[in-house]
Amino acid sequence: MKYAIFEEEYPNRMLPFSLTRPSFELIYRYKKIIDWYREKLGNPAGYLLPHRFREKYNSDYETDDFDLIINSTIRPELLGKIDELKDGNSAYEGSRLVAIKGSKKRSEKITVKGYLLQGPWELVKSIENPPFTKSRIEGKLENYTIIDDSRGPVIIESDSQIEAFSRIVGPAYISSGSKISSARISGSFVGNGCRIGGELERSIVDSFTNKAHYGFFGDSYLGINANVGAGSTSSNLKNTYGTVKVKLGNSTFHTGEIKIGAFLGDFSRISINTSIMAGKLVGAGAYVQGVVNKNVKPFTFFNRKGNLELIIEHIRRALARRNIKLDKPLETVIRNAYNVVWRS
Repeated sequence: MKYAIFEEEYPNRMLPFSLTRPSFELIYRYKKIIDWYREKLGNPAGYLLPHRFREKYNSDYETDDFDLIINSTIRPELLGKIDELKDGNSAYEGSRLVAIKGSKKRSEKITVKGYLLQGPWELVKSIENPPFTKSRIEGKLENYTIIDDSRGPVIIESDSQIEAFSRIVGPAYISSGSKISSARISGSFVGNGCRIGGELERSIVDSFTNKAHYGFFGDSYLGINANVGAGSTSSNLKNTYGTVKVKLGNSTFHTGEIKIGAFLGDFSRISINTSIMAGKLVGAGAYVQGVVNKNVKPFTFFNRKGNLELIIEHIRRALARRNIKLDKPLETVIRNAYNVVWRS
């Protein structure tokens, strides 16, 4: 079946991450959503994305070019049920389009429930259910490290390094090129080329992100190429022990979860000794310090509008430290995203 993935317009349910990359690039159950789609449906024939992504992704299509169009945030475990749609069905969950099967021009609207991810907290909660069942240790372990897979398997990929006095409790995944510096990690995913110290609990750290020093992050998602200064910490539990609410755009969502941490957008910068309250979003490319008790707008410099050229230069420097060049398509995404946020 020739299918395409479409991304909802900004702001959507996968903030703060979906400003700078499509939601299908996010981690769900230790893999990118797009990898789950490929595994179950094959490679997509194309993408229907907001304008800011079009130079990086081949998305110059019309809806009638495809047999099936699916939302980028369908729960991967429900992809098989998409086949149950009849030709000509357009499935909606509330006002959100889930999938179109056949021609949209002759589609019949139907209502479904439970197909779509509701917010980034569900990405974090998904890692409680790993898709792997056995531990695999391929990276370098120094003496005096502890790998505890009694609660779930631990994967440590090759070309990763676990320094002395680190403790990793499964389920956990440490990707290639990452360095764990005398840290305590439990129930977490660490992407490629990361530097992790301190304490990480039930969290996702996406690729090329630094949290190299002491400090705690729990039930959190740290985006690509973010940097967390020494002593910075997220709260993941309210003093009232009540459930955490998360504000996405202009809407506030009741997560139903007692433990929800912080969500740090791609390229965000967290100064030393910063405290981030439960359920708060730090926008892409934002610089923050002190106490973060409300969401932070993307591309801000300590609560002021940031200079785009300086932000891009800082991203270029950070990537160069990983021997990665800031290519033109990614730079265009960042410029377009900045314009989306500050167009008014």
